[in-house]
Amino acid sequence: MKSIHLDDGRKISFLHHVCEKENAPTIVFVHGFPLDHSMWAGQMPLREVASLIMPDLIGFGQSDQVSDGVSMQQLADDVAELLQQLGATKVIWCGLSMGGYVGWEFLKNHSEMLSGLVCCNTRATADDEKTARGRRVAAAQVVETGADPVAAAMREKLFSKSTLETKPEVVASVVDVIRSTAPATIAAAQLAMSKRSDFSELLPQIEVPVLVVAGEDDVITPANEMQVMAMEIPGSTFVELSEAGHMSPLERPEAFNHAVVHWIGQ
Repeated sequence: MKSIHLDDGRKISFLHHVCEKENAPTIVFVHGFPLDHSMWAGQMPLREVASLIMPDLIGFGQSDQVSDGVSMQQLADDVAELLQQLGATKVIWCGLSMGGYVGWEFLKNHSEMLSGLVCCNTRATADDEKTARGRRVAAAQVVETGADPVAAAMREKLFSKSTLETKPEVVASVVDVIRSTAPATIAAAQLAMSKRSDFSELLPQIEVPVLVVAGEDDVITPANEMQVMAMEIPGSTFVELSEAGHMSPLERPEAFNHAVVHWIGQ
């Protein structure tokens, strides 16, 4: 892991692999909630065709902890500043779930840096009031109970039945990351997601190439909802991965990587 300090002094940690291939694109992989860069371990083979940047968002992994709350826009601005310091002027943004929410803010506020979008297991709509209220309750609870109950509750929701039954090491790795995440970070991220903007009206205006990746068995962002989202984005490509839940890049890494390489080739 490498790290840099943002202008305000906060440290953000990241993995960075430079592809020596001529004209190779740069992909920034932005993790979901409440995880870190390690969820993209299965995407490391993509370094043969692209430069890879995999940050830990502020509060997560090895980056500095949250001090006074976060927002999706602030997280996007943090990644933009990281990319600027690394000299990455044009990137493909690949975000899963919350990483996708942050990606919409990046698209809105840093479009000049964007050459493409990979939207994994995410949505463009904001939370409805019931979901937002649930996040506020969860944020209050995690401060009292710690991260273990969060890990236990999310375990069944994040993965397909196939992954739960046949890839226990994958499940365990994610559970361990959730357990190690600071309760204050989990709470801050829940509140930030509950307040995030609705970007559904932005979808028809997207001008960069977009790949939408869904998991066949995703109960958090169902594949049919993601397909509808893809239909709103001009010229987008939709891929549904079988036997994958909400963590499709981690559950089906070979299929996911193949989809990304094929899309880049187009």
